[in-house]
Amino acid sequence: MVRNDEAYVRALLGAGIIRSPCLEAGAGLEEHSLRAMLEGAGIEWFGTDISGTGERMFAVDLGEPFQTVDE
Repeated sequence: MVRNDEAYVRALLGAGIIRSPCLEAGAGLEEHSLRAMLEGAGIEWFGTDISGTGERMFAVDLGEPFQTVDE
């Protein structure tokens, strides 16, 4: 995530375009995740990343043709 991403998502939240639940792809690095912003807006958050570690995180390698999602 970069600053422009954060501003864009804030605008989408303000317009009511992002609704609950929301899946954030590539959310494994907390410092780059929008989780706090989304949850602060009352959005139920879920995340994906290659490792899938953490609460409400799913392991998904989007570079592979077929996926198995581990909970």
